[in-house]
Amino acid sequence: MDSSAETSTKTNKNRGRHASSVSCTSTTSSSNTSSSSDYTLPPPPDGGWGWVVVIGSFMVHLIADGCAFSFGVLYTELLDYFGESKGKTAWIGSLFVSVPLITGPIASALTNKYGCRAVTMAGAVIASLGFVSSAFCHSTEMLCFTFGIVSGFGLSMVYVAGVVIVAFYFEKMRAFATGECNRIIYPVTTVTQHAGSCYTSI
Repeated sequence: MDSSAETSTKTNKNRGRHASSVSCTSTTSSSNTSSSSDYTLPPPPDGGWGWVVVIGSFMVHLIADGCAFSFGVLYTELLDYFGESKGKTAWIGSLFVSVPLITGPIASALTNKYGCRAVTMAGAVIASLGFVSSAFCHSTEMLCFTFGIVSGFGLSMVYVAGVVIVAFYFEKMRAFATGECNRIIYPVTTVTQHAGSCYTSI
């Protein structure tokens, strides 16, 4: 009788320990699941601070697309200054337009990893360094590197992040907000090109 009672007591203790361990494990797993499910993005405000983001994205389009569409103003000046052929001088603008498109996947990967704000700031610094260093170039080859490649890659980082960030602040009005970032840029660049052509004709 004593031995059977001790055996049943030990069995009950083992069951209790197993049940407690299972309950602890299930509680931990459920808490991890709930914590992971609770981590969600806040709903887009569809306005408010989102319109400030739209203005910032518009400025990105203004600088990036404005420099690309207005390169014809610089093209004639670069032809006179360096005295190179038209084809060789055109490589500067061609690289400036094509590098942001070619390096778009790299900028997108950086945006996914580090966020829009960090990538935008880094891209602005890189593009600024490229523009400033272009003022000290004495050959078209150096301009192809500083203006075309360096500034082009910097503007690629800024451009991708500027397009992506608008979608985080708008849901119902996303198409309208994204369109506003691009719609105003074309009249502005048209006026800039017209003013540049008037300047070169003087």
